[in-house]
Amino acid sequence: MCKPEVSVEYLKQAIRFAAECGAPVVNTDEGPKPKWTTEAEDHLLMRYTLMEAAKVAEPRGSQSDLSPTSNTVNTPKAWTGSIAW
Repeated sequence: MCKPEVSVEYLKQAIRFAAECGAPVVNTDEGPKPKWTTEAEDHLLMRYTLMEAAKVAEPRGSQSDLSPTSNTVNTPKAWTGSIAW
């Protein structure tokens, strides 16, 4: 999700596919961290990606689940930074 030029369209397609299959949740993670971004920028990129995904998910009654499995969101403080709109 830290590379929105790729992740936004893939996540939106996954949400549409999941909705067609009857799956209410799409699980994702932040993906590889770009070397050129700061942690704050990573959180901004993830918020953008999640907001774009929400525009596709909400009309379908679907949700996106951000898995806190790697470095960007693996602590409570980091998680809060990702979702603080």
